Amino acid sequence: TAAGIVLEHADPGEPLLAELARVLGRLYGVEIRAGDFALDGVPAYLRPIFLVLDGAGQPFLESRDLGALRAQLDEEVRAVVDSTEHDLERKGLRSWDFDVLPRTVITEGLGHRVDAYPALADRDESVDVVLAMSPEEQSDLHWDGLRRLLRFAMPSPVRSLDRLLDNDTKLSIVASSRHGRADWYNDAIDSCLDALMLRHGAPVWQRSAFDSLAERVRADFGDELAVVARHLATAAPLLASIDRAVTVLPAPSVEAKADVLSHLGRLVYPGYMTGVGVERLDDVERYLRGVAHRVDRLTGGRGRDDEARRRCVALEAEFGAVVATTPWSEERETLAWMLEEFRVSEFAQPLGTRTPVSEKRIRSALARLRQASA
Repeated sequence: TAAGIVLEHADPGEPLLAELARVLGRLYGVEIRAGDFALDGVPAYLRPIFLVLDGAGQPFLESRDLGALRAQLDEEVRAVVDSTEHDLERKGLRSWDFDVLPRTVITEGLGHRVDAYPALADRDESVDVVLAMSPEEQSDLHWDGLRRLLRFAMPSPVRSLDRLLDNDTKLSIVASSRHGRADWYNDAIDSCLDALMLRHGAPVWQRSAFDSLAERVRADFGDELAVVARHLATAAPLLASIDRAVTVLPAPSVEAKADVLSHLGRLVYPGYMTGVGVERLDDVERYLRGVAHRVDRLTGGRGRDDEARRRCVALEAEFGAVVATTPWSEERETLAWMLEEFRVSEFAQPLGTRTPVSEKRIRSALARLRQASA
């Protein structure tokens, strides 16, 4: 049978649809991707039943919908973790006043034994020790909590940043309609701490390691903060001038204006400095200069802006579709930056790009991402 032939040639360790696509494509000499299978058209009674077994090997949860089963399992695990009180859990910390935070602990509740993952959790004014459901959740929580605890160990980081900014920059920040002064300041400080944490070996899980990390971060914080302050001194006034120029664009530029505002929202959002990292702030400044160059040309007429905009928007829409179906990867992140460089090449060629970029290169990168996700 066809099923027997597929099973004979399929690798049971690989994803089912990917293997079906590979085997059937090889048998019939056509290109088939995993996404080509329309599973919604398969009758419910023909779909496999997925089982979750308990410690005794007995069915605990079952469903024909794998996504729903995963969500249900997450709820069950969360219920076990949340219903369990553990000696490690702490609230209201402002310093690392315990010895070691273990990477995993065993919790028991609702008749089940579940691995839980201790982490520091940022609560703005303090830090809690909590139990996460997975190593991924632990990693995200612990990084933010560790950053907050380091910030408590810093001597007045807000005042340090304020002293580095001139009045024009402060006025641009205060006048910004995008986010408030506290958001700008917190983002700048967090981006510095992230860079220093990466440089000095974070994350850490022991008190002695935290003390050593805090000492090194304090020693380098002033220099790192000066780098971010220089970025703010350029970016904040430049953004303010672009916002003013956009408001007076001629009526025929309505689509271009909408595209400019959308682009600015992707470049400068609450937390963007922390999001892109200190090492990318120079690129963000260049992209903002590219937007300013584009807006300046728009005031004298649209010229070739419509053609360039359509090319950029089309590529970005294709990228968005790929993002919706693929997990994060370095290749996907690289492609996101390529799209920003492409906008510079289309709207502000005199500024130059970091690397060679073209529509052909981007489409090739999109094709590789699609193939990797198939």
